[in-house]
Amino acid sequence: MPQEHEVITLILGLGVMLIIIVQRRQLAQLRHALLLLSACAVSLAAWSFTVLEDLLPGLPFNLLEHTCYLASALLLAIWCRKHLAAEERPA
Repeated sequence: MPQEHEVITLILGLGVMLIIIVQRRQLAQLRHALLLLSACAVSLAAWSFTVLEDLLPGLPFNLLEHTCYLASALLLAIWCRKHLAAEERPA
């Protein structure tokens, strides 16, 4: 049985993803938006794997969860670097 906070995190993540889908045109105006949105999607996958590992024990969901956390952190770091570098350039 999944823990309550894991399910709540997943539900909140689904809500954020719904907002992202609804506001996709505005978000697409951000520099390197695809990197940022990919980081959000991979985080949502990680939260899903967190819940699934409790529902379906014995499958490699824990490894998938932590791999998604790593990928999400890398995507977010790359987005921050590119976004800040673009702001530092004179117009």
